[in-house]
Amino acid sequence: MYIVWGIYTFKGGKRIMGKKRIDNKGRVLPPNIIQYKDGRYVWRKMINGEKYLLVDTNLVELKKKVIQKESEIVSGTCRDLGKETLNEWFTKWLKIYKCSIRETTLNNYKSYWKWYVEESNLGNTKLSKLNRTMIIQFYNYLCNEKHLSGGTVRYINSLIFGSLEDARLERLLPDNPAEGVLTKVKMSESKRREALTLQEQERFVDYIAKSNIYNVYLPLISFLLGTGCRIGEALGMTWDNIDFTKGLIYVNHTISYRAIDGVHKFYITEPKTSSGSREIPMLDEVRKQLIKQQEYQSYFHIPNDISVDGYRNFVFTTSTGKPYTQESVNRVIRNVIKECNPGALYLISAASISTL
Repeated sequence: MYIVWGIYTFKGGKRIMGKKRIDNKGRVLPPNIIQYKDGRYVWRKMINGEKYLLVDTNLVELKKKVIQKESEIVSGTCRDLGKETLNEWFTKWLKIYKCSIRETTLNNYKSYWKWYVEESNLGNTKLSKLNRTMIIQFYNYLCNEKHLSGGTVRYINSLIFGSLEDARLERLLPDNPAEGVLTKVKMSESKRREALTLQEQERFVDYIAKSNIYNVYLPLISFLLGTGCRIGEALGMTWDNIDFTKGLIYVNHTISYRAIDGVHKFYITEPKTSSGSREIPMLDEVRKQLIKQQEYQSYFHIPNDISVDGYRNFVFTTSTGKPYTQESVNRVIRNVIKECNPGALYLISAASISTL
């Protein structure tokens, strides 16, 4: 049995000279503190059967943390997460740190976590056991086994990193194991979207206009091409946003359709700031198609009283008066592509058309 005391080691009652623990500046390190090759100082100690760990790049700051930690342990106010899992901390993080974000954003966070993290080994790992290797392996799994895009993996990392960073700032963790891990993960590059040429746009619109099946979507397609609105902005457009007298289109909200807690619903999102709202001049072709859309709804007595978060009287709707979903519009576009030009333009979607 070895008992360390200062710079000496006692073995069997005999004192022998031990090695000093010094850092890269030649300073003698306090008990339970070592320095890694990358320069970080690490304090480890077992107290009452519990392991404690603190890390800092500055020895003086680490000493302060050690004093604070030992004081908390003695007073019984130590805030180490201990047995709390990443899933449990994420739920708490949303309630404490994300209580003021929009409902749609909050629901996005919850959905992505449920889809990709909640049932994983990482999600059920205690925070005290998390390390960079585990997170890197998890992201590689998402890329190679689940075949997620780089954008999706980055979004998931923003949730994991953000929640762990707040835990670190609260001194619930010694450091953030998710810091810089994306540089170690090989992610697939997102496919580049290419804008349609004028000839391709004309061909696309001409095919829809002459189709007995798809011509009902011509006002929406023309609106997207003629305004540059995002698909959610276009689908959420109401007749109150259309001013034929002034020739203006007012953009001040977005509609989305997603499943929350297993139930699919429409949601309206308004801009966070006034700069998110804007006025768009109405082109002649857009005016023409909007008038046709208005006449179409009137002729077929399409209901205009369906309400989504207080908004009603939508411009682009199904025969029952419900707004189109982005997926339904994308499905129409894919069908038109297959019939009009098989094997080509498969990267085109409602989102890309609205940005041409």
